[in-house]
Amino acid sequence: MKKRFLFLGAIALYGTAVLVNACKDGGSGGETDGGDSIANNVESPAQFAFANAVNKPPASYTGPVFELSHEYPTTMPKGNPEELFPWLTMDVSFDNKEALFTDGWDNYMAAILAYVREGQDPQLTNEQGWKIDVGETTRWFHMPWMAYDKANGREFAHGCTNERVASVTDFLNPYGRNDGDGSLPGETVDPNAKFETWAFGIYNEFGGYALSQAWPQDGVPATQVIDGKLQPAGLPFPNGTVVAKLLFTTASPEDVFYLEGSPQYMVNRHVQEGDTAFVTCERAVQPVYLVQLDVAVVDHRSPTNWVFGTFAYNGTIDAESPWDRLDPVGIQYGMDPETFPAVPQEESIPAFQSVLN
Repeated sequence: MKKRFLFLGAIALYGTAVLVNACKDGGSGGETDGGDSIANNVESPAQFAFANAVNKPPASYTGPVFELSHEYPTTMPKGNPEELFPWLTMDVSFDNKEALFTDGWDNYMAAILAYVREGQDPQLTNEQGWKIDVGETTRWFHMPWMAYDKANGREFAHGCTNERVASVTDFLNPYGRNDGDGSLPGETVDPNAKFETWAFGIYNEFGGYALSQAWPQDGVPATQVIDGKLQPAGLPFPNGTVVAKLLFTTASPEDVFYLEGSPQYMVNRHVQEGDTAFVTCERAVQPVYLVQLDVAVVDHRSPTNWVFGTFAYNGTIDAESPWDRLDPVGIQYGMDPETFPAVPQEESIPAFQSVLN
């Protein structure tokens, strides 16, 4: 049950929004909630590149206000990534078809988590938000252009964007508590309930350097030609790149019991009409709860150059910090080219370029 839940959860809360709501035709988007839309009087699309959010907070708002971190490094960061990032030299196998999570991948994931949480302790609070500076240097940078879509684009409190809507069955009970039939996560949650996901992603300085090449300060995308093909400048991302993505759900601990103690952020998200109805285009500052942390690192030993991992929030873990209640789900580092549908079913072997906890 645990593997099934975690895998489904990772799929359900990852990706872009698939949403039927009042924003089909653009709606009022970022102009709601008393904010001023940045989409008015646009002279060039590049104006959106480094916009903080789709709208500004209303005058009555007193909470945190998101500022886009886009002073990307314009030169390659100093230092050897293999000396800076311990996971790049850990003894893990990228070709073992029977690898277990304990075969070094547990330490690999733990090292990445330790790096991501550095400087963010002891808590992830709404007032503190995400610190882009670690020590006296800027470690974390945001992706530009996320404030372009008025319907689902970056909100003004914490810079979250709207992603996929999750059904209550995406929160299957993996942690031993039986509420009725054992499949639902809470005692009173409606089986037809829908929950939005809001998330923000961050890139370390190595990833930030790649972004600086793709999006110079004028906001106009830069390109390059590699093997006769036009591509964004700055690619591929260099060894040492770390990407982290924090995903928050509108489901509360009352809806999903293992969200107990989950960090609560207040974000300018869509207003939901009723318990199970899809949301409207109108936005208001409302709570969301941390449910998942995704990480991705460039590791040149990987057949795809990348390693992807996911942590699920587990409120049943007895720990003081929410960071210590992030349960590793597993990792994926390849495309499984020997597995259907990449090959005919009769030639297919089980997927192996991933390792579940």
